Amino acid sequence: MIDDKILSDIYDRHHHELFIYICGFTRMPEVAEDFLHDAFVRLIRYSQKYPLDESNIRAFLYRTARNICIDHARRNRKLSMTALDDNTESPGTDPQEAIELKELRRTVNS
Repeated sequence: MIDDKILSDIYDRHHHELFIYICGFTRMPEVAEDFLHDAFVRLIRYSQKYPLDESNIRAFLYRTARNICIDHARRNRKLSMTALDDNTESPGTDPQEAIELKELRRTVNS
């Protein structure tokens, strides 16, 4: 397991650039802070099972952060598509609204 001093040094070295990297994916600083925290938690958990190689810690953090962001994007995409599908046309829907809804579905699906 990684000790507190080494973890603190790793955090000091990488947290700022990793935060900026995650913000590039999320565009939301609050979410990026949560994902940054999650990446370091995963580093700690990984270090409990496997020995850490100092030369690969940065790569591990970036890969982990990227995976967290991708998982988040996939979850949000599924939620958006579900919300759109819940908004299905009713028999009395205005024809213009039906066309706009079909175009919106096509855009979301692409």
